[in-house]
Amino acid sequence: MFVVEILFNLLFLVCCIQGLPQVKLLSKLPENPIETPAPDVWAWGAHPNGLGYKARDGLSVDQCLKNPALADTLLCEGAAEEVDVFQCVQNSQVCQTKLCNKFRSFCPSP
Repeated sequence: MFVVEILFNLLFLVCCIQGLPQVKLLSKLPENPIETPAPDVWAWGAHPNGLGYKARDGLSVDQCLKNPALADTLLCEGAAEEVDVFQCVQNSQVCQTKLCNKFRSFCPSP
C-alpha cells in the first residue's frame, strides 16, 4: 500500500509539472510605430504570478511638444526631465505648461 501511495504521488507530481501552461510570448511592432522601440523601454516577461509587461509610463518629448493640450498632464511628466530650453522657447504654447516649468523664465510672454 505504501508503494502505491508513493507511485501515485510521483505520478501526480509529474502530471502537475508537465501540465502547467507554457506561454510563448510574441510581440509584433506596428507597421509605422510612433516611437522607435528600444529593448530597455519595453519588454515582456514571465513571472511566478503571471505575465508582466514593462512599457514607457508616458509620452516622449516629441509627442508632448506636438500636443500642447497634453503637456500639462501626467503623460508628459517624464518628458519634462528630458526637454531642453530650446524646445520650450520655440513653442510659446508649450512653454507656459508644466513640461517647461524649469525654463519658464526664458519663455516669451503670452
